[in-house]
Amino acid sequence: IIGLTSAVKRYPAVGWVRADKIPSGATITDALALRERVSELEAELSRMRTEPPPGTEDLMQGDDTFEISCTFEARNPGEILSEVKYSAKFHPTWNDIFAGVAPSLINEASEPDLRKAFRMHFSRLAQEAFKDSEGLEGKELIRFKFRDDQIDTCLVQLRALGLIKESDRKRSVRDTATYWTLTPYGDLLMVQLRALRRTSSKRRDLEGEAKETSE
Repeated sequence: IIGLTSAVKRYPAVGWVRADKIPSGATITDALALRERVSELEAELSRMRTEPPPGTEDLMQGDDTFEISCTFEARNPGEILSEVKYSAKFHPTWNDIFAGVAPSLINEASEPDLRKAFRMHFSRLAQEAFKDSEGLEGKELIRFKFRDDQIDTCLVQLRALGLIKESDRKRSVRDTATYWTLTPYGDLLMVQLRALRRTSSKRRDLEGEAKETSE
């Protein structure tokens, strides 16, 4: 024991290994192959988090537009009995559609809540699209209604693009609802579309607006 301890101190090395524990050439080759496979899987996982899934190149996305039909009513502000019904169409881009509903999916959302988010977002887009149309200037636009089949199409399209997926979070056996959440790629795209960008560092003065009050 004394001699062995002395040898270890005099001649430091990686370590002592029993003869039956020395890895063979085949074992080393297998270990290297496994390490290479792990690296490949890690690279694939990284791509999945930052790139759309394969096969989506031919799908409508990004700045491609989608036609949405709706009905609504317009009235003069403050005149409850002046409503006039309209039917109309507008054409948001897929980035517009996704950017509007994505925040509701950060902590996942039930399908009814997601459909509600679509309707609310479409109402905002329609307001913006029609507010300056001929005959609607200064009107109050209310009671927007959208076709369920077009919301179905939007939901399927965002799923096909790899932006949303069904949540796999465990729930009570009594909870049979469908829940949706963002994919890692969807979360990345949401941040790119919605995050605020700072103005040029050369301009530091504050910008704002004010209006006169009666007080």
